[in-house]
Amino acid sequence: MGTWRFGELSEVDKAKSIIDLRANCNRDRYIWLTSICFDFARGNILNDLAENEGISNYSVDEIKEKVKYSYRRIDEIVESDLMGLADIIYKVGAIWCEAAYWLMLLIYKEDEPLFQKINEDIIAQEDRRILGIFEQNLEQFQDSLKKEQEELDKEQGKYSSEQVTKYINTLLSMVFGGRKIWLESDEDFGYIANNKYGVILPSRLSIGEQNILSLCYFFASLCEGENFDRLFTKNQIVILDDPVSSFDDSNKYGVTALLGYLCQSVLDKSSKTKLIIMTHDLSFALNMSKMIKAIDDSKLSCWELQKDSSDVLIKSKFEDIDRYADMLRIMYDFAVSSQKNAVVPAPNDVRRVWEAFLSFELGETSIAEMGAMKKLSESFSKDKQIERFIKIFIPQLFINSDSHSKSQIMNGNMYLTPTLVGKPYEDFVKNIVCCMHIIAPRHIAWRMKKYKGEGKSILKFVKELDNLLKDVLDSPKIVTAMDSLGEIERLHRMRHRGGRVPLNIRRQAAKR
Repeated sequence: MGTWRFGELSEVDKAKSIIDLRANCNRDRYIWLTSICFDFARGNILNDLAENEGISNYSVDEIKEKVKYSYRRIDEIVESDLMGLADIIYKVGAIWCEAAYWLMLLIYKEDEPLFQKINEDIIAQEDRRILGIFEQNLEQFQDSLKKEQEELDKEQGKYSSEQVTKYINTLLSMVFGGRKIWLESDEDFGYIANNKYGVILPSRLSIGEQNILSLCYFFASLCEGENFDRLFTKNQIVILDDPVSSFDDSNKYGVTALLGYLCQSVLDKSSKTKLIIMTHDLSFALNMSKMIKAIDDSKLSCWELQKDSSDVLIKSKFEDIDRYADMLRIMYDFAVSSQKNAVVPAPNDVRRVWEAFLSFELGETSIAEMGAMKKLSESFSKDKQIERFIKIFIPQLFINSDSHSKSQIMNGNMYLTPTLVGKPYEDFVKNIVCCMHIIAPRHIAWRMKKYKGEGKSILKFVKELDNLLKDVLDSPKIVTAMDSLGEIERLHRMRHRGGRVPLNIRRQAAKR
């Protein structure tokens, strides 16, 4: 065979030989290939020994582990389907040099005379036999490692990717009502999403679909190697923060059905899991409470976070919650109360109430539709006070500008300070309440009946609204932002000078 020096082979030829040798399992040629790397490894080892790099401190077992690790890396690269031939050649060449280094050091430790012969570029047949013994030992190490790996794979088989995929797909079918989207395990990339048309790129999944996949994967991840049937038997606390956010109605229904199915396991007698679900969606909260009550009413606890500054949690019956009535009550109290500490309704809540009212009473869907308001004023032509009030009533200007941050930023209100503050905002809310009372004299009063425990009758509410309307009609006001312009400018100047907007204004802006 002759004597070969490492430098006489190119990286390409060396790597190709390695690939060929590993494929054909030819140990003699493999040993020969090891010998051609000795010149390279020998030089490095001599340099490291001369520079006192500490390599002499390595034990024989440590060196064997280094060799074994290098061989394993070569196997992984050669068998990889992710790299082209050029990449494989480059990476195998580099790792093979590393393997040769540790093999050479192993010879140095085990047989220093042989190392000296190699250093003189003399490799005899007998020496090759010794190298073969080293190689045989390494192969034994590899066989042992392979057996251990097989045992580990068998132990982890119950939590294999195929089983995880099967479980996630079961949950997905519950949400989508069939095989709309499903996952397939991929050895190199984890999981691939599919539909009936083929593979779905992550960028093509909607936000709702991404959230559903994440939710199903989250439940699968809770198993941590255990059987999926025992998912909720562990003593754990599972918290879901608004799990139906960004969903359309069909997907919201699917997620609700999925959670209802999982709650059967959570509420089982053998379960030690505690489930906390937080949401802003009242309909979802109500549906979940109904499903859980049907399974086990004794284990359900419903709580509501108060929207006022107290941030207190109170026990609640979701079926009794009426957000529209709650916001309307705050507006009513603010308009008719003479107390200075009355809760100030958030501009966004005022807009929502007004939109809902227009839809209920006038069939309008846009708060900026003034055609209906003009027609309404004409219907009160016999009552000049009301006609005049409605004609000068222009709420959409302020509701839009004060509840949508985009329009405020475009107009230079970079700190989103309220367009109306103080007395102008109070007059504005009074005008809204009065206009609603004019259009539907019993609307507000009847929605207040849920507060009958306070001792007020519906007639009492009507009387207070009649008195408010009389005061407003006697002195109608055109509420304009110019009324509070000086205050807004002062706030802006304070901000630019490094000051802070007053606390009550910041709180009002934060509620939007």
